[in-house]
Amino acid sequence: MPALNFTVNKEQLVRGEKPHTIRRNIPRGWALGKPLSLYEAQRTKSCHKLVDTFCGANRPIKINTFSYAVSVGERVLTSPEIIQLAVFDGFQNNREFFDFFRKNYGEIFNGYLLFFNMGSFTPTPYALEKYGKRK
Repeated sequence: MPALNFTVNKEQLVRGEKPHTIRRNIPRGWALGKPLSLYEAQRTKSCHKLVDTFCGANRPIKINTFSYAVSVGERVLTSPEIIQLAVFDGFQNNREFFDFFRKNYGEIFNGYLLFFNMGSFTPTPYALEKYGKRK
């Protein structure tokens, strides 16, 4: 079963406000409809499962932090779409989004936009207690 670790934006994740994640590689075992577990502090003594869900679609994504451009598949996103992507990914705005990717990955990021199946999104009791109930 694929598992993903989260170090930031856990509150949005648990509340169901983060319908996707952006990763450099597709996790091993990722396939549409397969069970998926989302964790914090994976591979440590402090590891806790946050959410059980299912794998959704995945799309290649390219983020150019120099020209402030994003493409998903072959489609170049508009400015409003980039803002929406950034906010849904847990950032306050597109500037914070581009700053994060520049700092962590350099000028160009190539990876995947991985969607969660939000219809089957089940936060664990631990996650609900620590990060609050979904809106």
